[in-house]
Amino acid sequence: ARLARERAERDAEERERLRLRKISFQKRIEKLRAKYEYSAGGYLIRVAESAEEIIAEGKALSHCVAGYAERYLDGALTIVFLRSASAPDKPLVTIEMDGGFLVQAHGYSNERKPCPENPEMRSPRKLYASFLDPWLAWVAAGSKRDKQGRPKMPLQKTAGAA
Repeated sequence: ARLARERAERDAEERERLRLRKISFQKRIEKLRAKYEYSAGGYLIRVAESAEEIIAEGKALSHCVAGYAERYLDGALTIVFLRSASAPDKPLVTIEMDGGFLVQAHGYSNERKPCPENPEMRSPRKLYASFLDPWLAWVAAGSKRDKQGRPKMPLQKTAGAA
């Protein structure tokens, strides 16, 4: 009876630890959404919602992001996804962020093999620069939003202005 009681206590402690981790992760997801989620010009950025989603992303794009899933859950790094707004669930590019800095961005097979979205195997950073550059500027400027929750873009400095 004592062993059964001890086992039940350990199981209850583990369930509580997992419950608290899930609550903590959900709070982190909300903060990440506020900081990174963005859409413009037919593309969008959204945060990874789960380890399973990160693993599926790695399989779909034939790259190693699945190995980052546990560290993402623990808050050691941030993973976001670049998607076409017309196909928000179809993996396109996986991005690792460190605060306001893009650490790495990779599409299918880390650009080592052609695919319909990138037949010339260009760097996603260059291929999607017209979307990524304004997004990164917005993130670096503090990810400000208007009252409707839309991103407020930082003012661009114009060349030759006196």
